[in-house]
Amino acid sequence: MSEGLGIAPREVLPASTGVIGPRMDLETWKTAVPELLDGLGQAGPSRAARAIMTTDTFPKLAWGSLATPSGEVRVLGMAKGSGMIAPNMATMIGVLLCDADVGSLWWHEAVAACADASFNSVTVDGDTSTNDCVLALSSGASQVKIDSAEGRQELLAVMMEVCQSLAYMIVQDAEGGTKIVRIKVKGAADNAQAELAARAVGHSPLVKTAMFGEDANWGRIVCAIGRSGASFDPGQVSVSVGGIPVFTKGMPAGGDLDGLLAPHMRRGEIPVDIELGDGPGRYVLLASDLSYDYVKINADYRS
Repeated sequence: MSEGLGIAPREVLPASTGVIGPRMDLETWKTAVPELLDGLGQAGPSRAARAIMTTDTFPKLAWGSLATPSGEVRVLGMAKGSGMIAPNMATMIGVLLCDADVGSLWWHEAVAACADASFNSVTVDGDTSTNDCVLALSSGASQVKIDSAEGRQELLAVMMEVCQSLAYMIVQDAEGGTKIVRIKVKGAADNAQAELAARAVGHSPLVKTAMFGEDANWGRIVCAIGRSGASFDPGQVSVSVGGIPVFTKGMPAGGDLDGLLAPHMRRGEIPVDIELGDGPGRYVLLASDLSYDYVKINADYRS
């Protein structure tokens, strides 16, 4: 590839997903390279996004732009991934392209911040992979220089929106998934403690299967919080599902919770709000449910 493009080998950025362990057939690569070179500049973003799909059911694309006094800056992102999804990133490929003229140090920091709040804040099955990456390139082709604090913050907001949109699509397209669970934790001692609680809930097979079955079994959520390793006062814990309080200050809420929660459990996105106390720590995690189809897909993955 590098020889055909007239660039150094280190400037070719490889990425792959698939069955773990077997070596890639490099002869297939050799056969494909001339076709890739001939088609350079001919394939649009949707074709590229579709080309990297594996068990994905739809191509994942998102974009945004920033108007500045010097001109418009554009951001385009694409991703693939639907299974073996849990931080750090897991079985996914993400590509973020921008035409702004930015400093490399700031760009690196901005991309890391975006990844942490998007690709690193999702889970499908709590499993990870040997293959994951987010490649982010800013070409400067717009000739719009972004070097002020305000301009950088505005560009970061566009990048964040693109990355979070792609991360949402990954959970939306979870293998066998039927629901998205948006888990928000606040009041923790710090962000790390909030993340521990959120991940315990989002990774729990019992919570995930209850969501799939539309079973308002909120006790599984409280149980997951308790074993999460997060530091908190049990008497200060409160949990709401679909905006309905189910556990308040360490005690179950009264009333017909099953009846109140039934319409919320039927929705495609279910919010779960957790309060651990009055600390500053917060975290948001997007999780999928766990269905029969997930088992079928992964039981027959190589068949």
